[in-house]
Amino acid sequence: MVIDSKDNMPLEHLQSCPLIHVTRDPRGILGSMLESHRSTHPLSRREHDPWGKIARNRAALRTRDDDDGYRWLFEHSDYLPRVIEQMVMIEQTAHPADRIDLRDIAIDPPDSIRRLVLPLGVPESDVDELAERFAFSKSRNSKGHHRRGDPEFWREELPTDVLRSFQERWGRPLELLGYPACD
Repeated sequence: MVIDSKDNMPLEHLQSCPLIHVTRDPRGILGSMLESHRSTHPLSRREHDPWGKIARNRAALRTRDDDDGYRWLFEHSDYLPRVIEQMVMIEQTAHPADRIDLRDIAIDPPDSIRRLVLPLGVPESDVDELAERFAFSKSRNSKGHHRRGDPEFWREELPTDVLRSFQERWGRPLELLGYPACD
């Protein structure tokens, strides 16, 4: 979720309730954006592309190879900077009780589900069933939004110059969110 004036999520709301911040390495977000913006993200309803950015990006990405597509998204996407800005804002101002990375959810669903639901009063005995119900393998839809299933795929796919630019532009915010610089 990206919170801004268009989404009407007041900061006071975030500060008034226990918050578990589910994050994702922004480099992984960029990696996922290429295929979803190029072809797989549905555009059939307004809520799928409320600001019209995916449709604009799709036209620009169709003629680019993967490396140039990642470069183009890095330079032209306003979604990526907003996501990073909002993740940092939540960490700095909403003071979450916990932070769970999407990588952890993919790798260890029972532990992540436990951390998400126990503070809400869900019984420990329901954790395994919830982890099974919401397992990544069950959320995959071959006809829908593109999902790889490997939270670290971006390390191999993103061009070196894009990773370097990421570090130059957002090194401090990445570090604040717990995402170290690439090797």
